[in-house]
Amino acid sequence: MIEERMNEDTNKDVTVVSNNDTDLQIDKMKEDSSASHTLTEKPEIRGWLKVFLYVLGLTCVFGVIGLLLNIIPDPYKGSVVFQVVGILRWVFVICLSIIAINKFVKRAPNAIFYAQVLLVMCALNNIMYVFFDSDADDVWKSVVGLLWWVIWFFFLDQSSLVREIYPPESRKVQSKDWVVAAACILIPWTIFLAGYLDDNNSIRSQNSEDVSTQAGFTTKGINPSTLIAGELTDGNIAFKIPSSFVTEKHYADDMKTRMLYTFNNGGKQSVYGLLTSYKLKSWNKAQFSQTWETWKDDNLLKLPSKTLFDGSYSLKGSTCYERQVSYQGSVKIFLDLATVYNEETHKLCLVRIEYAEGEKNPMKEILESVRFK
Repeated sequence: MIEERMNEDTNKDVTVVSNNDTDLQIDKMKEDSSASHTLTEKPEIRGWLKVFLYVLGLTCVFGVIGLLLNIIPDPYKGSVVFQVVGILRWVFVICLSIIAINKFVKRAPNAIFYAQVLLVMCALNNIMYVFFDSDADDVWKSVVGLLWWVIWFFFLDQSSLVREIYPPESRKVQSKDWVVAAACILIPWTIFLAGYLDDNNSIRSQNSEDVSTQAGFTTKGINPSTLIAGELTDGNIAFKIPSSFVTEKHYADDMKTRMLYTFNNGGKQSVYGLLTSYKLKSWNKAQFSQTWETWKDDNLLKLPSKTLFDGSYSLKGSTCYERQVSYQGSVKIFLDLATVYNEETHKLCLVRIEYAEGEKNPMKEILESVRFK
């Protein structure tokens, strides 16, 4: 009896040990089951999330194009500060696009984070265009672009497909990720805001006839109260455009740092011109030739052309460079570009006129009306 009792107790002990092992195995199976859908399994990216990866690729391509457009030297682009901001902005867009794509391919736990940072940066770029672009069509495009990035952001945040492939509990963001995100957004925007406020102060000073300083010299703006009948001003110079032309005032760049006037002969649209001004320490023939390359009409380059005038002359104490070229197509087109530089005030007036054969060229009349103080 004693031996049977001992055997029963022994069997119970063995059973208890066996149950513990089974429990451990069950717990292990549960852990494996809960982890069966983690990022280490590399679940297939499909549906709209796969489409989003193509969007990231296109964003990178457009980033390269935008970078090239900002790197190409263009003295008429506007403030150097804004050009630097444009370069930095596109560099960060390219980098974030590449990082996000790489994170998605590797199923990294911070892939969604970097994608959303990129979307926030692109959305902020569109907000900047909305506030600072004076063209209604471009503003509308910026609004549509803003909605595009917002929709993708909420897709990554709320989509059941994204939650299935990247469960929220598997996502991890480290402090270095937040540092990268802050740098990509704050650096270009800090420079941009500083440059925008500085340029706005310069414009206000110019319009109030305060002295403004650029490149080590000082110039004085035109006080609107001194304008005579028929005169217009961009705050820097005063001039007249014949009353027979329809005249419009625009900002010469997206950041509203400089003014530009366009004019045309109304319904006929056979004469089109523009006038703007700059503050420059010096001006010469080589600079004018470079300006011609910037302002020439690329649509006319394939047509047979003939240079009618290319020279310089003095105009009321100022130096004028002018080049006039004719292009023979179905209709003969004339392109006339002239600059008038006043050494005393360090101001340059640029006038560009394109007109069809048989139309009167108003260049001489406009140039003779220009005054710098």
